[in-house]
Amino acid sequence: MIERFFWMIGRQINRSVRDILHSESFAELKNEVDRTVRSASAGFRSRAEGQNAPYRTADPGWGRRRVRCLPRGSISGVLLILFGSMGLLVALLAAVSIPFLPSMDALLGVLFGFVVPCGGVSGFLLAKGILLRKRVGRYRSYLARMGNATFCPVEELAASVGKPAKFVLKDLKKMIRLNMLPEGHIDDQQTCLMLGEETYEQYLEAQRSMKERQQREESRKKDSETNATIAQGR
Repeated sequence: MIERFFWMIGRQINRSVRDILHSESFAELKNEVDRTVRSASAGFRSRAEGQNAPYRTADPGWGRRRVRCLPRGSISGVLLILFGSMGLLVALLAAVSIPFLPSMDALLGVLFGFVVPCGGVSGFLLAKGILLRKRVGRYRSYLARMGNATFCPVEELAASVGKPAKFVLKDLKKMIRLNMLPEGHIDDQQTCLMLGEETYEQYLEAQRSMKERQQREESRKKDSETNATIAQGR
């Protein structure tokens, strides 16, 4: 009876695979793979021209920036959703078949030996895939909001995705760590995203100039106070 049960599950898996191959998720996966191939081809052409393959460069006239053609999670997110959905479907079919098992031992064996582990792992894969796809969507929204600019306030990026600025700031920092935003930087006030080393160097130079002006102002103020004290002493 157990062998027949797993034979039924195997047949359902085959049907599920055929259904998924014709589903929108698989079509999305195919589109992502097509984009990957095109990006790789563009990368080889860019490398021949002396550029870095995994990136594309935008030059709006006041700074250059590099962004990833295919952000991390584009394909892996779709694959995780695909396999997670398949696993949950198989676990569900197995759970539905449990009442037809001949004994309690067989029921418990299938439940805790297959349904629970398969459902748990598949649920984790599905949730992880959804999170990755959402992050990719936010990444594209950020770049769309910036256009060809090399800097943008975090508040504007937050408005573009409908999230709090605190969430977006944390999101941007993670994307920078994952190299999704190469040459990405956050200013000292944690209010602006900068893309491109040239823009970041200009920001650092402006910060240095501001600190020097503040130091000169403080020095002049101290000199004035010292002179006033000396004058009063006379």
